[in-house]
Amino acid sequence: MIFENKKFTNFEIHNGTFLNASFRGSSFVNIQLTNCVLDEICIGSNTKFENVKFVDCEFSGLKIGDDEDTANIEFAPSRIQQMLKELGIDVMDTSMKLDFEENQEPHYHSKAIHRFLRSMRRTTFISKTNIETLLKSDKSFIINELIPLMERHDLIEYRRDKGEVWTLRTSYQEMSRAEFEEGDTKCHRFWRELEKIN
Repeated sequence: MIFENKKFTNFEIHNGTFLNASFRGSSFVNIQLTNCVLDEICIGSNTKFENVKFVDCEFSGLKIGDDEDTANIEFAPSRIQQMLKELGIDVMDTSMKLDFEENQEPHYHSKAIHRFLRSMRRTTFISKTNIETLLKSDKSFIINELIPLMERHDLIEYRRDKGEVWTLRTSYQEMSRAEFEEGDTKCHRFWRELEKIN
């Protein structure tokens, strides 16, 4: 569904579903969505929000950026809510007593981990050279701590036959969702162990 380069003002939508909706280049003024499902919506750098509220909405994916290949993609509902709030959208969940910022803190290394995972999402393999070049500010943490931990949890595989490279054995979506969820998958266990070495 495309909502690009349009202006939307003064309306409410209840119980709507937005599948792969692109809001790039559009402006939203005095809009409220209530009990809606937003499945992988796209927001561009020039999308404008003024007095916009999302009340009790369900989020399953968010892309922020003007280019599909370089967009920042998030799948964890709590992180999506936080990113929408940073864009100026009032995100409300009437079933929760505590605000997201009060009861869930991103892990200290979360930004570096998500940069690493996003870089692997775009390619089959990532090499040590790529890490040192593209992720140089976090390379020491990634090579010395993150990759060994991911290998222990069978989330990444070292491929000697391809050179000094690694391939992801799970999806970015699974990893992202598990960060703030309860569960006992290998992704959940990875995040729990990571908290211990913070």
